[in-house]
Amino acid sequence: MKLLAGALMFVLALLVCASADSQSRKLPAAGSREYVGTTPCGELPREFLGISRTEPCDKITWQLTVSSDTKTNSYQLIATFGLQEQSAPGFVAEGTTLVFAGEVTILTGTKSKPNALIYQIKSEKSGRSLSFVMVNANLLHLLDRDKHLMVGNEFWSYTLNRKAVGRDR
Repeated sequence: MKLLAGALMFVLALLVCASADSQSRKLPAAGSREYVGTTPCGELPREFLGISRTEPCDKITWQLTVSSDTKTNSYQLIATFGLQEQSAPGFVAEGTTLVFAGEVTILTGTKSKPNALIYQIKSEKSGRSLSFVMVNANLLHLLDRDKHLMVGNEFWSYTLNRKAVGRDR
């Protein structure tokens, strides 16, 4: 009986630690990391950013800064969307810029990679969230609602690259 009670306490302790670990993870290192990229204007990013389905949008440029200190994980997102300027890298009429900020929740596991680190950002405006899997310290990739990698198009992917300034190797 004593052995069974000890085993149950051990299992309970493991479950509590695992639960706390997945909810209160910190970013890999204290400080800030900025990720940038251009993605298609797909349904999931449109919903998160609050872009209506009727609004013309070819692409979205992202500047996502994730920060960690001793108490919190946070993010700031500057997203610009609109139509691709013809024969140039910019937007027609400079696009529309939106700014978001809030908390980052650190999760683990996708269906194909159970130990993958996931950053989930939540919009304080809409209550919606987006998840990015950390491919490595320099790459984040947007996940769909089922935690699968989103697939881009012939022009852009859903990968954000870490800005080179002060990059860890």
